[in-house]
Amino acid sequence: MPWWGVLLIVVGSLLCAYVLFGFILTWIFLRGKMRTEEESRRREMESNIPEEIFSYPHEEKYLTNKRGLRMFARIYYAKEPTDKWVLLLHGFSSNGIAIMKYGKMFNEMGYNAISPDFCHCGRSEGKYVSFGWHETSDAMEWLDYIKKEYEPARIGVFGVSMGAATAVHLTARRRDVDFLISYCSYASYKRIVVSKGKDMTHFPFFGIFWPVISATTYLIAGGAKAKTLDVSGDLNKVSCPTLLLHSKKDDFTDFHNTVDMYEANKENGNLRLHLFEEGVHARAYATNPAEYTRVVKEFIDDVEKKFADESIA
Repeated sequence: MPWWGVLLIVVGSLLCAYVLFGFILTWIFLRGKMRTEEESRRREMESNIPEEIFSYPHEEKYLTNKRGLRMFARIYYAKEPTDKWVLLLHGFSSNGIAIMKYGKMFNEMGYNAISPDFCHCGRSEGKYVSFGWHETSDAMEWLDYIKKEYEPARIGVFGVSMGAATAVHLTARRRDVDFLISYCSYASYKRIVVSKGKDMTHFPFFGIFWPVISATTYLIAGGAKAKTLDVSGDLNKVSCPTLLLHSKKDDFTDFHNTVDMYEANKENGNLRLHLFEEGVHARAYATNPAEYTRVVKEFIDDVEKKFADESIA
């Protein structure tokens, strides 16, 4: 066989291996096994969340989304009737069980809350997550449900990790959201996937797989366009008051993701940044619930004061 034939086989084999490896990793990211409710409950209790939180009163609701998938959500009502709402969005591989503590927290601040399970998570149907692409559309359907069923509802959005990224994407596309709270978000799909890929493979040049991951994301996750999942870029389009939260000891999404998002967008004047000294990924509330609640309440109080001043004017 001539030398160029051997070279062709070697190059072809390397290319096939490159594409196959990228495809397998994308499949793991998007179609991997999500935690069950029992696993989430056990994980929460291991993080010092009291067991009684899981029996906190709520109503259950199902919707069928535009893709024909049945979606589940829990609705938490404040003690006193109110038109104030918050949409709570959970993180990657999680479900609404992990967000119940925030339902209680916002109820105590006088807000009703709705906490959906993303598709492929918890009790919602679906075969994949898409790191914000389909999740944003699904979250909009829940937001529209609240606006329609509880008119005249005022609603803010709160998200954790992938839910925080989704909250930013959603709020960038809507002008009927009162406030945004993003906790431990990544700055972009590319940044988190490349970072986690490096951790999984110990290969420092994992970024070379991004082109195939981007392409296979489209194939695996129902047309999800990876290049558009730029959380920091979408944050620039958000016009409502926004609180960015992160823990300095986050062991999954480095807190510099949020710091970089803040630095890139702080000139719009609506952003507030708070970094917690303690707490690993999505665990700042469990580590110091008093500080977490205080920071969120101070922000919410300022948002309500702003609306009160505007209504008087």
